[in-house]
Amino acid sequence: LKLQFLYFIGLTAIYNLTLRIITMGLREQKQVLRKSVQQKLKELSSSDIEKQSDRVLNRLFETSALKNAAGVSVYLSMSGEVVTYAIVQRLFKAGKKVYVPCITGPNHQDMRMIELTAPTVIEDWPKNKWGIPEPSPESISSDIYPDVTHQMLIDTVLCPAVAFNSDCTRLGHGKGYYDSFLNRSNALRIKAHKSPIYTIGLGLSPQLIEHKIPTDQYDVQLDAVVTPDATFFSNAA
Repeated sequence: LKLQFLYFIGLTAIYNLTLRIITMGLREQKQVLRKSVQQKLKELSSSDIEKQSDRVLNRLFETSALKNAAGVSVYLSMSGEVVTYAIVQRLFKAGKKVYVPCITGPNHQDMRMIELTAPTVIEDWPKNKWGIPEPSPESISSDIYPDVTHQMLIDTVLCPAVAFNSDCTRLGHGKGYYDSFLNRSNALRIKAHKSPIYTIGLGLSPQLIEHKIPTDQYDVQLDAVVTPDATFFSNAA
């Protein structure tokens, strides 16, 4: 009876959340989902995150997309995300060109991509307001860290998010940095008769949700999502 009661409570919570989402605008819907997932992420211990991140890493490097990639962009993780430092190291060992995003302003187009010359470089970078290692703004677009955002050197992007679903829909943090970068980059690649960037979302277990994620025309659907327990591919991939 206790298990039946808990199951009923769980179904009721999902129903109530779904009902709230239906009656809200797009921005409000996304914010409700973000808060719900972020609360679950806070319940994970550092040990849980490390173990799940290791499983994601192993699954990620089993994908043919990553095996065939030449230039890979990988985010540098903050709290509540798959830890990516080991992924950066593994990419270098695999002989990939590695690029990392840097935020240079508040607008959605203010994400730049720079090449990482060695995994140890990250250790010397100061952390930004999100706790992410990042070079000083004046060094970006300089000879130290040239801006390669529009040079079409990146064929695969490892994307962070607040949440994903099994359809490979992504719920970001609401700033639009990745959607803007991918839309602009793919427009250039299409003009140059190149394939669009292959996108892979990396998520911890609580970040995979059953709800339909609300989207608009600017939200980019991912090609794949890798979680600790499964890898999902979109119908378009």
